[in-house]
Amino acid sequence: MIARIINFFKKREENKGEREERAQEIAERTVPKISDPLYHFICSSNRSLTVAFHNLFTVGAPVYGGSAEWYNAERGRLSERRNQAEALSIPFGGTRAFGPKVEAVSSVSDVLSNLSLAAHGSVYISVVQVGSRGQAWVQEVYTTLLDEAVAQGILPFPMFTTPDKRAALFLIDSFELLSPS
Repeated sequence: MIARIINFFKKREENKGEREERAQEIAERTVPKISDPLYHFICSSNRSLTVAFHNLFTVGAPVYGGSAEWYNAERGRLSERRNQAEALSIPFGGTRAFGPKVEAVSSVSDVLSNLSLAAHGSVYISVVQVGSRGQAWVQEVYTTLLDEAVAQGILPFPMFTTPDKRAALFLIDSFELLSPS
């Protein structure tokens, strides 16, 4: 009996994975790739919260020609990378949203400093890349889940956004991939 139950759940997960793969393939065939990417980094020490973001972004980003990935970073690694970013003077040229408050962020080292402060040992990062057409959708997902999380007693968490590919790739290289798009 237990073996049948385990087998049921394994098949269910396999079917879910196959459905997600098919949806991704359809999106890739029907939606043009983006030419003006924006990189969004939603960061929290709450693992399940970032899983929720990742699941939504994995389904929705392809509609806008984008992709989503989920990462983890340890505080020590973030500090190390912050020092490297500072030495290289890598610009970020983007924003940090903290709830309804949005402010400019000028450097990658500033982003890594913020992430390091948010990490209680480690921080989880949901990264979504979409074009300007998907910007409002990402903002709506962030705001909606932020409001729900705060209502449940979870502390607010930031979203960093940049059009700068070099900055985004430097940040992504600072993290450990947990789940690709």
